[in-house]
Amino acid sequence: MTADAVNRLSRIAEAHSKDRWPAGLTSGDCSECGHRWPCPTYVWATTDRDPLSTWDPADDEPAAEPCPAGLLPKGDAPAERCMVEGPHKQHVSPTGKRWTS
Repeated sequence: MTADAVNRLSRIAEAHSKDRWPAGLTSGDCSECGHRWPCPTYVWATTDRDPLSTWDPADDEPAAEPCPAGLLPKGDAPAERCMVEGPHKQHVSPTGKRWTS
């Protein structure tokens, strides 16, 4: 990693520091972006990754399981599967059809 990249990441990490008030009190939030400490930007800047990449929440979170629900096909049409990931109450197909279980 080049010195410029290290300096850039250091400046980002310093800007996204834990909020501090007089007498050492803190809200527990990032002073720059307001997210809970440690904020995603601080984690990105202090994690050993490509310094020119952008932070993507999918890098740090497990992928959601695909929904197994689908609509039965009519005739020769292919089955339409739900495209919504994670917990949900209403299913949606890629063509915009909506249904509930």
